Amino acid sequence: MPHQQATIDDGPDGKREYRKFMAGPELRAAAKAAQERLGLTDIDLSPADLAMAFSLCGMEMASNLTVPGDSPWCRLVQDPDAHEAVEFLLDLKHYWRKSHGYDLSSLIACPLVSDLAANLVRAAQRERAGGAASAQAPVANSTVLYFGHAETLFPVMAR
Repeated sequence: MPHQQATIDDGPDGKREYRKFMAGPELRAAAKAAQERLGLTDIDLSPADLAMAFSLCGMEMASNLTVPGDSPWCRLVQDPDAHEAVEFLLDLKHYWRKSHGYDLSSLIACPLVSDLAANLVRAAQRERAGGAASAQAPVANSTVLYFGHAETLFPVMAR
């Protein structure tokens, strides 16, 4: 995994694009608007603060601890412009780390996609043979299960 880490996780392209958007006018304007809307005069909200609030809001919503209007974190990103800007920032991060940003991201998934395709072909051959085992599809009753998470699922979908 050292090559993957050097290419993808620590890759300069993704980090550059992420930092560029983080420092860009969209997130700065969204942070300023949230600060003004909530009357936060004692602090300066940064784009990073807004991104963190977005993540905390999501965690609260996922755990059913609160409703969006009651969460201080959700109130920071309730404005549609702020919400979209932070969503785009996170999409940008996932694009570079888990999707089309680097060829290596999707190449990692090639063995899995090949195995999936081979299993589908064997299942089709069994179906054509009436469900019986044959030389092309030697196991009559089999189940193939694939388990994964974002780091493995996104590259499969990206391919």
